[in-house]
Amino acid sequence: MKFNMLRRQFATAIFLTLTSGMASAATLTYSSWFSTANGPNPVDLPRTFTDTEWNGVLETITLPKFNSNLGTLTSVQLSFYSDVISTGSLTNTSTESDATVFQYKVQEIIRILAPGTATPATIASAFLLQVFPTSLDIAFGTVIAQNGGTLPFTTNYGDAGSFASTSATYTGGGVSPYQAVGGGSMIFPLFTNTLTTTSISGGNLILTQTTGARAEATIVYTYDTPPQTGTP
Repeated sequence: MKFNMLRRQFATAIFLTLTSGMASAATLTYSSWFSTANGPNPVDLPRTFTDTEWNGVLETITLPKFNSNLGTLTSVQLSFYSDVISTGSLTNTSTESDATVFQYKVQEIIRILAPGTATPATIASAFLLQVFPTSLDIAFGTVIAQNGGTLPFTTNYGDAGSFASTSATYTGGGVSPYQAVGGGSMIFPLFTNTLTTTSISGGNLILTQTTGARAEATIVYTYDTPPQTGTP
């Protein structure tokens, strides 16, 4: 009995020593919004919409860098979300024919740029991620009368297509820009542009539109913690 007890204690000691010397995986998740009322990283609603177009000078999202003192960073997942609201009208200025709409779609190109990107940003500026929420999508076959016929529209938050999201995961050398000894913060500029796709028969349509957008970024750090050593 005494021998068996000693053997059990010895086996337990070996198990504790092996487990305490192993690294373990952990994650940290941070999210931040851009909106006019609250500025970067608002804590409370409302997260208001900001009129586009954005050039990244004032429109930014701030996220923490990974503190490399915590362990070895193995992957970074960056997710990007944006939604839009819009109001306006389409007016047919032709005096000779009605306008028949087969397609009239307006999307906002909303991009998150790498920290350190020169601003004001342009359509040629390099970006990390982009989404294409829809601010206007006229139904197929809609007819707008000649001589000033007008089609008013409103795109509300939550309407089909008015929001979009995407993500990317970085590993290996791709994680380097996202970490520093002691951590720190990163400022991501935001940029918007408009993409319009049309197919119309007759008429001469003029678009008047005001669009507002919001954006959120989420970053997930996956890392290995240093092995824990000690005497059981």
